[in-house]
Amino acid sequence: MRRLLLAFVASVSLAACASPYQPAGFRGGFTDTQINAQTFEITFGGNAFTSSTQTGNMALLRASDIALANGYPYFVVVDKSTDITNVILSTPGTAQTNGQYNAFSGTYRATTTYRGPSTDVYEKPTSRIVIVLTKDQSYQGVTYYDAALVNKSLKASYGIK
Repeated sequence: MRRLLLAFVASVSLAACASPYQPAGFRGGFTDTQINAQTFEITFGGNAFTSSTQTGNMALLRASDIALANGYPYFVVVDKSTDITNVILSTPGTAQTNGQYNAFSGTYRATTTYRGPSTDVYEKPTSRIVIVLTKDQSYQGVTYYDAALVNKSLKASYGIK
């Protein structure tokens, strides 16, 4: 019962711990590398409480921030991937013995409780995109992202100021 309660408290405490929109750190976040004047590689790594959809959206949000900061109204995603890393957490089995001695009858009674080992698997998604910044939408057959619109809508969706 104690173990179940501890797991519940931990899960409630960590439920709001999806990777925040921030430079990469202990809880996840983004990195970006400028490849040339208009091309950037952006990676957003999540933790076990972040979905792959959210890591993809956070990579797009970072792309919109980069485009706007560099004076470009649009960007094109030219490459993308999502990887999942499995993290395995194992806890050993435990045994606990409680005993009672009855001084009146001179008897001793003991109870041993054994809890077997457990293994939990957590998924940590990472989304990677390569973007090209552009001032216009001059190429046909390409999906252009409006940087201001992406920025505004994703920040609203995730409550980011």
